[in-house]
Amino acid sequence: MKTFVSSPVRDMEEKRKIVKESLVALSFPDVFLSESDKSQSRSSFEVCLQEVERRDLFILLLGRRYGWIPKGFDRSVTEIEFDKAREKGKDIIVFKLDYFDREPEQEEFIKRVGDFTDGRFWGKKIENCDELRRRVIQDIASHLWVKAQDADKYFTARKNIEETEIQFQKYKEIPRQGNDDRNLLFLKARINYPREAGSWYLMKILVNGQILRAETLINKYFLKKINDGRESPWFNPQNDSWKLCYSPNFKNNYYHPIYKVINGDPYIFVFDLLNIRRENRDYKIRIEHVGTTENEAFRNSILISDIRIL
Repeated sequence: MKTFVSSPVRDMEEKRKIVKESLVALSFPDVFLSESDKSQSRSSFEVCLQEVERRDLFILLLGRRYGWIPKGFDRSVTEIEFDKAREKGKDIIVFKLDYFDREPEQEEFIKRVGDFTDGRFWGKKIENCDELRRRVIQDIASHLWVKAQDADKYFTARKNIEETEIQFQKYKEIPRQGNDDRNLLFLKARINYPREAGSWYLMKILVNGQILRAETLINKYFLKKINDGRESPWFNPQNDSWKLCYSPNFKNNYYHPIYKVINGDPYIFVFDLLNIRRENRDYKIRIEHVGTTENEAFRNSILISDIRIL
């Protein structure tokens, strides 16, 4: 997910840095901040508007200052960027910071941003940097989860769906067709085991030859948390593998007193394929079993269900 952060730079440097750090913590490292962009032959104004167009998510920080108004314009750069994001239909998330001495122009801009018929919600005002960091992580993770659900009502249980079994140290190649509007890979996966027994890194996914890494996952937090308080990453960069739950079916983990995943669906994975190279709009999906010989349980087959492009 490519993100653009919009606000006046002066007096907002620390907040902008926090937003970027929070996105990186969510495994979304491609964040545009105008102050950290490389030298270019184009004007800063041109670069910013072009970056708004090529980004997936637009984050607007509403602070004290309205910002600089370029020569020949009647709006600030920040408001121009916001209008461009709306014009291009970008996903927009607004964070309103708590200031009592806002510039009058900024107060008017905030009214326009929050207009009831054509505006945006921004939730509770943010009082400090710690709250901003928490809200960015929470709200963006929630936004991506809802976005994936809206793409297709996959959360509803589906019956009679064929399962694909991938045995120890083998792989399956599964072609799927996409189009310009459908670029999310959805699948359900588990380690076939007679009982709930935790989880392990056994699944590696390549799409058109490109490995799906942590930054492509959009429906879970980076860390998997279970009922007994333990945490671990969903993705292992050492062997580019994804953690799967040991389970006899696709429902037991929802109820397990110890191993229940408490911050995301234990079996469902949704990946963003927007930056995957493809020909004729097709995706060649390769799922590998990367178990080891260390333990017999690492050899249990992977079961994939309901794999599709949303």
